[in-house]
Amino acid sequence: MAILPLPQRGQPIDYDYLYQIAESINKLATQVSSTNAGNVIDSSAGVVKTNVTIGETLIVAKKVNVSVTGSLAVNTAKSFTIEFGTAFKYPPVVTLTALRNSTNNTANVDILVLTSITENSVTGSINTSTAGTLNVDIQLIAVGLKKL
Repeated sequence: MAILPLPQRGQPIDYDYLYQIAESINKLATQVSSTNAGNVIDSSAGVVKTNVTIGETLIVAKKVNVSVTGSLAVNTAKSFTIEFGTAFKYPPVVTLTALRNSTNNTANVDILVLTSITENSVTGSINTSTAGTLNVDIQLIAVGLKKL
């Protein structure tokens, strides 16, 4: 889509320019209309996939710090809960990544386990195989349908 030039202040009404504006708005409306379904979403595992519009999808990206100030014992799990800050229509698809924080971090992160995904939050645990302090940034991406 072409970028329209900005009109000059005090410029008289130019019907050709108004036509270009209306044409651009109509093209944009067609591209993001409610009938333009380009995203595929599952409401739950095994359910038939649904084509939804961009406006119906919701993406949450967050970074949350999980730390243990004292020494964490060997083979210990540290639980965490991350609130989305908004509500999805169904539990979203969630991806978590543990990023080792260089500040006072001596315990290894061996397994990152999700125990529960709801419309509002995700709960999980970090399992370690070595003793020491734990300081990890958990990066979250959740994708699902907006709760209307």
